[in-house]
Amino acid sequence: MPTKLSEPLVHDALTRLTGWAGDEQMIHREFPVDGSPRQRMLDEIEALAGSTDHTIMLTDTSGGLDVRLATTDVDGVSEVDIAMASRINDLFILSKAIPEQRSAEPEETVVEPHDLPTA
Repeated sequence: MPTKLSEPLVHDALTRLTGWAGDEQMIHREFPVDGSPRQRMLDEIEALAGSTDHTIMLTDTSGGLDVRLATTDVDGVSEVDIAMASRINDLFILSKAIPEQRSAEPEETVVEPHDLPTA
């Protein structure tokens, strides 16, 4: 069973979690993503929530995704939320590291021998 963390423990954990803020009731972070990285991140966060049976509150914003974490069983932030926040930070890094897929095949350029400059 998760344990509700005290304000000092949450504050200490937040100093180690890039971009996260909050208190003993809830932690949150907005991730500036759009396009296919945004969709990849949404899919991964949903899979994470499903595999851990933990609720992750997601809000689509004009600037990206707003993620909020709290454990309802303890009415506040638990060690599970801190671990989830760390994993979601990793997912954000990975979502930005995967290159965008090309929408079309590159055009092939053919150079005929008579088009080459002569010496």
